[in-house]
Amino acid sequence: MQATYCSLKVGYDRLEIDHPLIAESKKYLRFALDLAQAYHVLKNSIFWKTARPSIKRRAKQQLNILAFDCCSNFLAGCDRISAYVEEMSDIAPPPIWWNDVIVAFTLAYDALIREHESEVASKQLSLWE
Repeated sequence: MQATYCSLKVGYDRLEIDHPLIAESKKYLRFALDLAQAYHVLKNSIFWKTARPSIKRRAKQQLNILAFDCCSNFLAGCDRISAYVEEMSDIAPPPIWWNDVIVAFTLAYDALIREHESEVASKQLSLWE
């Protein structure tokens, strides 16, 4: 998740446009960054070799939820950025930062899918909490 966080942070920092779609995108991306950081903190909060199976199971369950929600918010943020670029493409060519953002977010998505494909593909529904 650290590779995802780093790439996502680079792309997030490149978004310096004052537009409602970019502001909405940054909200989703900030939440995805927070979830990626929470994933890293939770994964390193227990000693996996000596932890009880119930603790491991609960931690894995929480990690799956964090990975899925991180991906969902990341994709929602990317959709808003794409909408902004499509809206602006009629007026002017894509902004200068567009290529850097594409590369950073592509790397973030590739890292997320490579490391957490099963968590991103499905989310376990919890009926009672």
